[in-house]
Amino acid sequence: METAEQSSKLLIFMRHGETALSRDGNRFCGELDPDLTQHGIEQAEGAREAIAKISLQVDEAWTSPRRRAMQTAKLVLPGAEWKIFEDLRELSFGKWEGLTKEEALSLTPAAFDAWDEDAYHNAPPQGESGQDAEPRIKNVLDAIAQSQSQTILIVSHITFLRWLVGLMMDIPATEIRKRIEMQTGKVGSIEVSGRKGKLKALNL
Repeated sequence: METAEQSSKLLIFMRHGETALSRDGNRFCGELDPDLTQHGIEQAEGAREAIAKISLQVDEAWTSPRRRAMQTAKLVLPGAEWKIFEDLRELSFGKWEGLTKEEALSLTPAAFDAWDEDAYHNAPPQGESGQDAEPRIKNVLDAIAQSQSQTILIVSHITFLRWLVGLMMDIPATEIRKRIEMQTGKVGSIEVSGRKGKLKALNL
């Protein structure tokens, strides 16, 4: 008999809708806490249809504590009992918060080049690398594996979702950032067995 941890389940994941920082130069935004733009609100409302096409029901709904994620969550499934999951927060970008990549490169060229080449082992100055965030990513994987629910929806952030999905798919850590793109307000799904997954959809 399969246990909850062994049985297959569906994880639907979504990056929050557009903010002024993602719109204006795709700026680093981890600890910063901007609101959604009007377009971001419309993206979140529009994502309901994509989620409904993936699954007719959602058994559990989890969101990052950041304002942009919680605003998205409440628009996507207004009637759901959303669980605020602290571990779903975005990685910290330290001194690069609010900067464009070009500005970060100009400010700290050696650190930027190291991060750009291998963001798993190299963090922004005073920020988090993928390796730094791995314990809380594993906490989320454990929670998914141990959940009794068949379908779980999470709303989180580009970098966190990249690491989460990439690690579930056994993509080499040094390649995850380069191989997975998460667009604002878009939805994906992954079939989960234990702590591993098979990608079913991305950026719907």
